[in-house]
Amino acid sequence: MSSPRRPPLPRTRPTGFRQRWSRGLTARIDDFRLSLDSLSGHKLRSGLTLLGIVIGVFTVVSMMSLLNGLQNSINKNMGGLGADVFQIQKLPNFNFGAMPPELQRRKNLTVSQAMQLRVLHAFRWCLDQPAPDVAQWQDRRL
Repeated sequence: MSSPRRPPLPRTRPTGFRQRWSRGLTARIDDFRLSLDSLSGHKLRSGLTLLGIVIGVFTVVSMMSLLNGLQNSINKNMGGLGADVFQIQKLPNFNFGAMPPELQRRKNLTVSQAMQLRVLHAFRWCLDQPAPDVAQWQDRRL
């Protein structure tokens, strides 16, 4: 009995650096030719795709610039108030949608109430300083 016949071994290509580099370069050149043929064959589609990419990048960059500017503006305005200042107001600065009725029913702050707040609680710059005298603010408007 004879042994079964073995299939021939596959031919191996030389695996030197020069051959691998040559095959890689040939593949990249073929890819480049294929992409140029595709671009020249579908000019409208290529142009619209490029336009979409440009608009998308422009939108992202402009939105980031706008948000950074808004953040800087908020930081600048809030930093101008100082650490020892707070604000009392009847209505909120921002309101989305209809104003709730409980906000509409809030009473106005009178000058005498503001003076009492200044004397009793607010605007004590240090704990060891006495509260400011009410008489010095009598002629000021709030």
